[in-house]
Amino acid sequence: NLLFEQWKTAGLSTEGILKNKDIETPVVCNIFDVNGEVAAGVASVEALEKYLTPDWILRYKGTLLSAPVLMVDANLSGPSLETSCKSNCI
Repeated sequence: NLLFEQWKTAGLSTEGILKNKDIETPVVCNIFDVNGEVAAGVASVEALEKYLTPDWILRYKGTLLSAPVLMVDANLSGPSLETSCKSNCI
């Protein structure tokens, strides 16, 4: 909630942010080596897998097309990752 409120306060669009009491925020834990590089990591990204579906991505295709850069989380399901990439190229 804190991040969501700060996002809104900054005047950023909340379009496409799905907020629901049943959705748990993904969590990532990284272990860094002595050089500051990631040596190991564990992620719980069930919300990405469950809710960031190809249909949800296509719902915001116009926004994706207008973005100068598209960054995609590689933890998406195969179909969602493919839809994200294709949506920005069409």
